[in-house]
Amino acid sequence: MVRFFDENKTSYPFNADWMRKLSDKQKREPITRLIIPGSHDSGAYKLYTELGIAIDRPGLNTFLINQFSFFTFPIISRYSQTQNQNVFEQLKSGVRYLDLRIGLNPLDGEFYITHNFYGPSLLIILFQIKYFIENYPSEAIIIDIQHVYNVDSDCKFNRLVDIFRTIFSDQMFLHSKTGETTRMPSLNEMINNRRPIMIIYRGVYHSNDELPEFFWPKATIYSPWPDTRCPSLLEKFIDKLISTTTIDPDRLFVMQTVLTPNNRFVVRNFWSSLRRLSEPIGKIIMNLFKFDDYEKMNNINIVMYDYIDRRTNDKFLINEIIAANFNKSIVMTKKDD
Repeated sequence: MVRFFDENKTSYPFNADWMRKLSDKQKREPITRLIIPGSHDSGAYKLYTELGIAIDRPGLNTFLINQFSFFTFPIISRYSQTQNQNVFEQLKSGVRYLDLRIGLNPLDGEFYITHNFYGPSLLIILFQIKYFIENYPSEAIIIDIQHVYNVDSDCKFNRLVDIFRTIFSDQMFLHSKTGETTRMPSLNEMINNRRPIMIIYRGVYHSNDELPEFFWPKATIYSPWPDTRCPSLLEKFIDKLISTTTIDPDRLFVMQTVLTPNNRFVVRNFWSSLRRLSEPIGKIIMNLFKFDDYEKMNNINIVMYDYIDRRTNDKFLINEIIAANFNKSIVMTKKDD
């Protein structure tokens, strides 16, 4: 048996069943009305540099980088690892949105998490999710397959589909169309129908048929990428996004609170890491959840960031994000009164 749970004994927040504690009204609303913590590149908590550069970054697979791998690989790895906790631990900490980048390794023909290097196998990730769902039946999980690499034929795509179908079977919530609109379910619908997993597929598929009904199309999610290394620019991007975006009840809205290093930045800061680069994110996220700022909270759905175990002012960020749901509920109740 593969041991994938409780590997890291560091003290992490425990929010394994926070959705169970939501108000009845919140559980009846579309999940787009909830404030959901999300992990960026959720599977990149462990990277295997010994397997070489992954299929997602052919531009890094150069002679010089490989020839001096003893020096270059550790640098790339420090900027490629995005989480400390495995997926099961992330879910126990309160994450309910998972960002997966999947690549088919041409050397062994297996699917892996990819982020410059190969990470855990896709099977390991999916079994962690299944184990969590079976132990915490009150919780729902959104899996966003944001990128897929080397899935360039019907045969490869169907293999990927079969993996999800085999592991999750009837636990996946099916998308239903009303005209041209795909209706977003409520938490109650997902839990009461015992289909607590929603999978969004944003990769290319090659069949003439439509996506399988358990793969939600990319039109059901809005996830603009800030593409910056500057905290002040990220904060302006987020503020503008919140002020100009009105939540569509039938479209998930991902706020990418991430700082992205480019090659130039990595070369100039080769001694540093993504974790260090992303330290200012804590303050940006904390500023989003001021108890009296109801209108701002009402325009937030999914908050995605690196290293979800991060603390700011001795507070776990993920606790503040989850608490915003309950604060929002209190404000709404007072407003109704």
